[in-house]
Amino acid sequence: MELLQSRVLLNPSDFKAALRRCEEFGLHTLRIYGPLEEPLGVLFSLGGGGILELSSLERIPPSGVRLWVQVPSMSRALEELKNRQYPGNMGEPVHQPWGLLECEVELFEGVVVILVEVPKEHPLHWRGD
Repeated sequence: MELLQSRVLLNPSDFKAALRRCEEFGLHTLRIYGPLEEPLGVLFSLGGGGILELSSLERIPPSGVRLWVQVPSMSRALEELKNRQYPGNMGEPVHQPWGLLECEVELFEGVVVILVEVPKEHPLHWRGD
């Protein structure tokens, strides 16, 4: 089977609040479906080809969804969120036993973004820099 594209599709119960929170988090809008004043769906970039789609067509709140997003610098990412006065709950960065620095940030309705910094010596680190 050939896979051409993938995305995470979420149907928040409060679509407008979820859109605001994604924008406050700093996710880049890729595409808006439907009229701008009442969109049916919005695609956001998660970096590295990852896509998050919010849909207003169904009202099924997510449950236990976590998005893994790698950042080049945890301290810079958290500083940026604080400077934006990001309203979501943010945990403290934790050095995990598997070698990654991770921090959980609430996006909306139980959806958590796990910000991840991969140290240079870790096998997941991209060696292109």
